[in-house]
Amino acid sequence: MNAVGIVSEYNPFHLGHLYHLEKTRELSEEGAVIICALSGDFVQRGEPSVMSKFARSEAALLCGADIVAELPSVWALQSAEGYASAATKILSAMGTETLSFGTEADDPDGLMQIAEVLCSGTFEEALSEAVKERSGISYPAVREELLRRFVGAKADLIRTPNNILAVEYMKAVMKNESGIRFLPVPRIGAEHDSISTGQIRSASEIRNMLLNGEDISAYVPENSSRIICREIKSGRGPVSLKAIEQAIVSSLRGMRAEDFRKIKDCDEELSERIEAAIAGNYALDDIFATAKTRKYALSRIRRVCMCAALEITEEMQRRPLPYVRILAANQAGQAYLKQLKKEKPDIPMAIRPADILKMNDACRETIRKDSMIHDFYVLGYSSPEEMICGMDFRYSPVML
Repeated sequence: MNAVGIVSEYNPFHLGHLYHLEKTRELSEEGAVIICALSGDFVQRGEPSVMSKFARSEAALLCGADIVAELPSVWALQSAEGYASAATKILSAMGTETLSFGTEADDPDGLMQIAEVLCSGTFEEALSEAVKERSGISYPAVREELLRRFVGAKADLIRTPNNILAVEYMKAVMKNESGIRFLPVPRIGAEHDSISTGQIRSASEIRNMLLNGEDISAYVPENSSRIICREIKSGRGPVSLKAIEQAIVSSLRGMRAEDFRKIKDCDEELSERIEAAIAGNYALDDIFATAKTRKYALSRIRRVCMCAALEITEEMQRRPLPYVRILAANQAGQAYLKQLKKEKPDIPMAIRPADILKMNDACRETIRKDSMIHDFYVLGYSSPEEMICGMDFRYSPVML
């Protein structure tokens, strides 16, 4: 049985995501199973997801996915490179033969050319030297400047979010030598973090509408809308960075520069900037703005602070994912998982946390960490009854 993978956040699941899923189904081999690797409760940009991983996985399943597997927050809270690497390893372990992704590029071959250059030893050596020489410039800016010397104007391709991730997916597959093929799908509708007209809106615009109490039903599929309404009515969303701001700041105030240096992508200079920013501010936006420089982008600072608050160290993120947790599956997905289990995949599959607790020490440590992260996440709920600890262990995956 052929499997096609999608790396996703679905934060929340909207009509653009539905288009991508349906187009992936249309362009794939008949009978192919679509597997989504879905970010946990905290997403790559360094924020809590607007709805829980459980609500988003259910929406994905009801809108066309066959299997939804979790990309735990420990691994989701990384730069595009680390995020793509972790997600593609999950999909590879699940027997994925093709990776489908959205792209703004009219030239997918150009993305592959960029990925090949970025993976070359010649480029990596040159980049290492360039970073040292341009110490006051951000890493992405130095990399793009150097890339332009290798591929010319094609370097412009990685100025958009989907293309950046597409290149990182390609790099990860090359480095892992997994043999996964690529299925680029042209993106439609609004760009990331933009305001637009029509039914295809960006996820950031829809999130802002949700947080402002506006009706988003025209911009999300019916099943997604129903789940979102249910979650809001139950006091389980929408969750925002503002809703858990005090908990985050409280955690950060107990840390010093040496503690921040244990976090990935936080060097000595940045750790000292963050410590000073925390000492002089009480609002997260002010902390981020104070620490930000031309060298240190806002997204990087936000991820560092979120990882610090959740006690996610670089050492944790360097560990291999010890299991794959299934959050949802339909009948076709369950049949695929049953067959996959017989083949004994490199990374064991688990449907319930209780199953994971019966595995090895690394598995037990990881699921307990993920449960603690969910306990932190639920502090953003509006209903006190929903804020209790341990709900991650009590969740039953959606099986249709």
